[in-house]
Amino acid sequence: SLTRSSSRRLTARLNATVRLQMPFCPSCGTSVLADSVQCVSCETPYESPRFEIWESRLTAQEEATIRVPTSALVALGLLGIGGAALGLFALATAIASAGIGVMDGIVAGLAVLLYVFGGYCGVLALRRSHGWLHMNQLFWGIHVPVLSSPLASYFFSAGGFFNVWLQIYPPIRGAFNFLLGSSFTIDFFASVPVVIGFNAFAAAISIYLARLQHVRAA
Repeated sequence: SLTRSSSRRLTARLNATVRLQMPFCPSCGTSVLADSVQCVSCETPYESPRFEIWESRLTAQEEATIRVPTSALVALGLLGIGGAALGLFALATAIASAGIGVMDGIVAGLAVLLYVFGGYCGVLALRRSHGWLHMNQLFWGIHVPVLSSPLASYFFSAGGFFNVWLQIYPPIRGAFNFLLGSSFTIDFFASVPVVIGFNAFAAAISIYLARLQHVRAA
């Protein structure tokens, strides 16, 4: 029937699309399905590569050989731990003085998770524990976006920021601001201007940490 024919064409199209996106066998170069345990062409055992966002690309031995100034490790540790402490204190003060509703409680819970994560990353940097590079890169990457609009807004900082932003409406203008401290904002349906920007301070740290991993992995 027409329905079955259309279904077969759709299935074939989906299969073709999925196969194009699948990884390739390291032995013969043939595309391999995600759930395959063996290459169909050369019969080589195969395991699909998995990506874990929390896992470092470097082993503990490889990380240990990376030369990082002690001052950089101390700065990362103090920014992470100090920023987390300031953020949690400010959050607790705001809750104690004004109280919170259900939505505010959800946002506050997310802020607590981010600040605790920042403190954890700071401890990793001070101790130079395995994974400190990757985890701190993730943490500072979270700081980078600066977004504001009547629909939704986001900004996070734990330790410090140097924001460069463009206000699109109203009116169009660019500016920057900086501060040593902590701040967290998630708003929905608020009367705020449309702003797009980035935290240059956090972006520089994240790129620096990513560069250290890339050079060592290469």
